[in-house]
Amino acid sequence: MNKNITVIQGDGIGPEITDEAIKALNAVSEVRGHKFDYKFADMGGVAYDKATANMSEEEKKGIDKWDDDAKRSLTLPQETLDAMDHARDSGGAVLFGSVGRSDLPKRTAELALLGMRKRYGVVNNRPFIIDPILAHNSILFRDPVEVEGFEIMSPEESLFNGGTEQGDNYHSTRKQFTRVGLEKTVKNAFEKAKETGKQVLCASKYNVLVSEKMLSDTFERFAQEYKGQVQLNKWSQNGQLIIDNAGMQIAANPQRYANTIVIVDAMFGDFLQTIVDVVSGSKSVNREALQEIKENGINRTFIRELCGGLYFGERHSGKEFAYDTLSYDKTTINDLASVAHSVNSRLGLETIDSLEIDGVPTFGYWANVLDQHAAENGYEVRHMNVRQSVERLLTNPASLGTVIASNMMGDIYTDLAAVVVGKSLGIMPSSAVNAEGFGIYEQIAGSAPDIAGKGIANPIAEIRSAAMMLEDWGDKEGAQMVYTAIDKALKTARTQDIIEPGYKQVSTKEMGDLIVQYIKEAA
Repeated sequence: MNKNITVIQGDGIGPEITDEAIKALNAVSEVRGHKFDYKFADMGGVAYDKATANMSEEEKKGIDKWDDDAKRSLTLPQETLDAMDHARDSGGAVLFGSVGRSDLPKRTAELALLGMRKRYGVVNNRPFIIDPILAHNSILFRDPVEVEGFEIMSPEESLFNGGTEQGDNYHSTRKQFTRVGLEKTVKNAFEKAKETGKQVLCASKYNVLVSEKMLSDTFERFAQEYKGQVQLNKWSQNGQLIIDNAGMQIAANPQRYANTIVIVDAMFGDFLQTIVDVVSGSKSVNREALQEIKENGINRTFIRELCGGLYFGERHSGKEFAYDTLSYDKTTINDLASVAHSVNSRLGLETIDSLEIDGVPTFGYWANVLDQHAAENGYEVRHMNVRQSVERLLTNPASLGTVIASNMMGDIYTDLAAVVVGKSLGIMPSSAVNAEGFGIYEQIAGSAPDIAGKGIANPIAEIRSAAMMLEDWGDKEGAQMVYTAIDKALKTARTQDIIEPGYKQVSTKEMGDLIVQYIKEAA
């Protein structure tokens, strides 16, 4: 096959891991007779640096007040869109590294990601893989960890009491915060922390949602007001974590969040509290099922809708209030269900699990549409609320079918699933593919700026994502060569993130070289 591949290396570890994925693709092309033409394009921080090179520091400070389209243009330039369009129009694909840097204005990198996904109408396919050789590292096999003094405080306003709008083929629910309401909640949390000596942490989705950005900004103001009187959680960045990262960190290192008051939206509060309940041992675990995973591994798939929901609904950001809108139509839900049904059948599973939020009207609509699709297509759909879904994932993931989720809930749930796997996100691949077969292939670990440029990043996730690209193009044999080569490499060598006694520690490049060696040997 002859294919055009647009490569977006991006920020952090992106350039390092995409280099290794390209090496693996080239090894397969050499063996299988393919020809790949690579075109490199900028996105994220590297694009931002070029776009703002002639701006003064004062001008850069004003970017935070720009509208979304203007912000997006800084991190997702037209020439990059042109390069991706070329790959799409010629039957190719995008190999994506990562975007995001802490010094970028809030939401600029995220807007680039959302814009890319919306433009191509993609659905996320994220395998949940526990390799037998690495299974013992999973947090599933950890002893219970006490998280004493963990406490959730949430604003009274939330998606649960937002206004709704509906028609024959759509439904929406508004998630709104007011300045007055947020100030009341945040002040109460700081006052309680001052009295009890607890730390405070704000967990939000400020990088995407404008309502959550208002919460984040309110927290920042009170953190300054109570500076020296209240301690911010030391495992966070200035007392804040993105909600996805908060779930991952609390699941992986729960003891770090003892005696911490977490200020968080009510729906996210349910998510975090359930994680704490499970890891502290208050929920029963299916030991027999976990032993099966330990011996043989597990392979499930999570399908996440990427172009709707709160991330793309109507929004408003003002001084006194801000809101985002959860909105879904029948076509979007049915398309997601169709993809999940196809994947479920391929894996030999009988049930599709739908992740929903109880008490939110739009998710009631979502559930009704799914039930109708399931009845028409002859499969079973099981509706899970946030607590049920987290409990299943952390106590018996083998009980899950193919999981489908809205954009936002799929975002935080799949990140939690990744940390369940074990020591590293660097082995977890993903793809985002549309109905026409055009796909964007990327690892899930993000830009990992703390290890960027050190040659220690694990390239396996990106290489696996490239293998998913081959699979989607119909070369299942070439993809299997990559998967087999990775299995062989893991039996002898490890990057720093997954190193164990008895294995040779290798660099990012050396792991890529080893996988390439095994691909060529398979020929």
